[in-house]
Amino acid sequence: MEERSEVYDKFELLYEHVKTQSRCALRCDNARELTSLCGLCEKKYGMECSLIVKHTPEQNGIPERMKRTVTGQMRCLLAHFHLPQELGAEATVTTAYYINIVPNSTKGVQVP
Repeated sequence: MEERSEVYDKFELLYEHVKTQSRCALRCDNARELTSLCGLCEKKYGMECSLIVKHTPEQNGIPERMKRTVTGQMRCLLAHFHLPQELGAEATVTTAYYINIVPNSTKGVQVP
C-alpha cells in the first residue's frame, strides 16, 4: 500500500480472501482511516473488530507473536529443504496455511 487512501480497496481484497474462514476478526490501531473501517466491518460484513489503545504496542502482542512464529517456521522450512531465499513469500504462505489447519485449543479443538 502506497497511500493511506488505499486501505478500503485493500480491505475489500483481503475480505474476499478470508470470508470463507470460520471466524473473521480484525484488530488494528486507532489510525483515522482504520477506525472508520472498523465500523464498516461490523455493519457490512459482520466481522468482530477491536481497536488497540494509541501508542501501546504491548497490546499488539498476539499478532506480533504470530508474525514471529510464521517467520521462524518459514526460515526453518527454507533451511531444511535447502531452498533459496527467493521462495520466502511462498514458504510464508505455506507456513501460514499449516498453522491455520493444525488443531489447537484456541480454536475450540482439544489437542491430545
